[in-house]
Amino acid sequence: MELDEDIELYQNCLDADDRNWTVAEELNSRKFGIQTVMKETFEDIRDGHLSDDKYHLEGVHTYDILRNPIYQQAFQYYSADLIGRKDYIVDGDDDDTNDTAQSDLVRIVLNLAFLTKEDVTHMSFDPAGLNMLLEHASKGTKNKASIN
Repeated sequence: MELDEDIELYQNCLDADDRNWTVAEELNSRKFGIQTVMKETFEDIRDGHLSDDKYHLEGVHTYDILRNPIYQQAFQYYSADLIGRKDYIVDGDDDDTNDTAQSDLVRIVLNLAFLTKEDVTHMSFDPAGLNMLLEHASKGTKNKASIN
């Protein structure tokens, strides 16, 4: 069977906004030890370009529900690509170092399957829990659920 379809690779169907969103979200997740796409796929998306407007994916370009504006509003989620992201989040304390914790926790809870059982079991779902994940990730603690 020979397919003769005029389609393009996924990474060449994303406009700059969708590409930037995807890259920023993945990089932000990786800070916490969560890797949702393989290294090669990430690089393909990061380095891709919209080859022709006729291939542009319209609407929500991914299965990630946090790209959907309805879910962003429902979860009060501010994406990692948002300039001045921390300024949009009201977190109820005076600690300026954890201003993105609310949105980061939303992302992490939706991706718990990418964390080790040990991390999930020992994590508190607050800024201290985020700091624990950051510490594990920065020490190179191997996340068994990550994708190579």
